[in-house]
Amino acid sequence: MDIQQKTNAAIQSAAADYEEGLRHLSPGGRPLYAPDIMAEKSTAIRAAYLAELARLEDMARAAGAAAESTLEDGRRDPYSWLTDSELQRATLLAPFVKEDIEHGMVTSPAGDRAHAWLIWRAAVATDNPNAEQLERAAWPGSLHAAAETIIAARAAMSAIDFAQPDYEAGVRARYGIVDYPAASQF
Repeated sequence: MDIQQKTNAAIQSAAADYEEGLRHLSPGGRPLYAPDIMAEKSTAIRAAYLAELARLEDMARAAGAAAESTLEDGRRDPYSWLTDSELQRATLLAPFVKEDIEHGMVTSPAGDRAHAWLIWRAAVATDNPNAEQLERAAWPGSLHAAAETIIAARAAMSAIDFAQPDYEAGVRARYGIVDYPAASQF
């Protein structure tokens, strides 16, 4: 289970606890306590929910930061992407790939990371606009996993933002959305 799935499950659980806590304060629609005590108890329930969202946000932010660091470190040393046998294969393929590139006959690496690595290096050397896509084809599994974790952490952060109790009011305030009267009120 990735960070996004864990976060979504935790948000659902926390939201259910939050709603149940508020529902418990007013069984059958009638408040159990005086207004000041109701306000205090509902504030405590809300604070617990917000604390859980903050914990989840910290967890997602940390996972994303660790993945970004892994990706950044890995991208600094492209020679570490290939195993010794792949580096040896790249050395043997290099003259052929260079010749193919010179004649415009670049073929898809089709799962051959050594070949993909050589094509990526040539793309970088010629400022090819597809260099980033070619780079990804040469990445080891650890860099692909880091990139996926970054995406999942961002999605988790978005889900946490959306789960905030005042999310809709915040969006309305941020974008200046005003509730207009319904057409039937005119």
